[in-house]
Amino acid sequence: MVLCRRPARRNAPFRARHARWYVALGEQAEAELDGPRQLGWVARLSEEGDDLRAAMRHLLDSGQWETAAHLSWALYVYWWVDGHLGLVREWMTELLDAGAELDDLTRATALYFTRAIGFWQHPNDWVVPGLDESVEAFHHAGDRSGEAHALISLALAL
Repeated sequence: MVLCRRPARRNAPFRARHARWYVALGEQAEAELDGPRQLGWVARLSEEGDDLRAAMRHLLDSGQWETAAHLSWALYVYWWVDGHLGLVREWMTELLDAGAELDDLTRATALYFTRAIGFWQHPNDWVVPGLDESVEAFHHAGDRSGEAHALISLALAL
């Protein structure tokens, strides 16, 4: 039996709906990941891992850079605790390499993940300037929490 794949265009509305659902789940999980229900949320998100990665793949493939960065940041604790920061770094590298014009928050987030994780995986000369730029972009976007995270990583890198 030969299975025939449908063209990606036909699946696009379903992939978009799927991604929206997982972005909403990520937003719901964000606050819970910093609280007493963290363990339960990490377990739930781990069970949903394939779907979360598929949602992120759709966001990147469709050039939804802001939403991809937003979902990455919302699930930061999950990615960290469940051991997926290397994958997030790859996604954010892809985002930066796309060459698209990015708003401050998206650029700050992508720089943070690529440089802060890069510091631990493959430290090199671009870590400190990238983290410095991330700090400035978070500051310009008015995201004090992101700015603080980037400052901590910058201090460690220095």
